[in-house]
Amino acid sequence: MNYNLKMLEMAALAANLTKADRTYFIGAVAERKDGAIVISHNGWPLTKNALHHAESRLVRKLDTAKTVYVARLAKDGKRVLSRPCESCMIFLKSRKVQRVIY
Repeated sequence: MNYNLKMLEMAALAANLTKADRTYFIGAVAERKDGAIVISHNGWPLTKNALHHAESRLVRKLDTAKTVYVARLAKDGKRVLSRPCESCMIFLKSRKVQRVIY
């Protein structure tokens, strides 16, 4: 299995960590400069007023990352299209992410 597929598989596993009651679950992963793998998933903030997106939660944990991997799972566990929303894409670009693989 190539590196990109392994990272996407990890993103799918991260999506399973969410506790938010949604119609789909999103996971995101990236590799830091030091080689550590950072994971995140969509979930509720402490106030429960808005859902925090996996991509923005992930990038806040990183110094920099060239590539972010995103996976979306439906409630039945099937993978579905996981292109990040426009706000997340803008945020990722502002943090110098060069590629988003989904």
